[in-house]
Amino acid sequence: TIVLNGTSIGGVAGSYSESLASLGYNLTNPDGANDESDTDVAATAVYFAPGFEAEAVAVAFSIGAPNTAVAPMPATPPGPIAGASVVVVIGTDLASVTPTTAATSTTAAT
Repeated sequence: TIVLNGTSIGGVAGSYSESLASLGYNLTNPDGANDESDTDVAATAVYFAPGFEAEAVAVAFSIGAPNTAVAPMPATPPGPIAGASVVVVIGTDLASVTPTTAATSTTAAT
């Protein structure tokens, strides 16, 4: 899994990479060091290589993206994917949302 920033908002890929890593996902670029896009992508997309649709659906759920965000990997990848089987492109729809982490997703019962 790799997270790409599809917005002009700096640090978005890093935030979502940290969130996915905290949830136990293996990232090909765990630092999320991907430059922001020159043009903003409106909707977050989660692309998958053949055989990785279930993983893409799970990643989409983990970051709060709708199932409609999941799609097969385009013939030309959306950016430098470093051989990842699941590629997340954060759009402006999630760029301003604080991603959930394992530490913040657990709450104590009272």
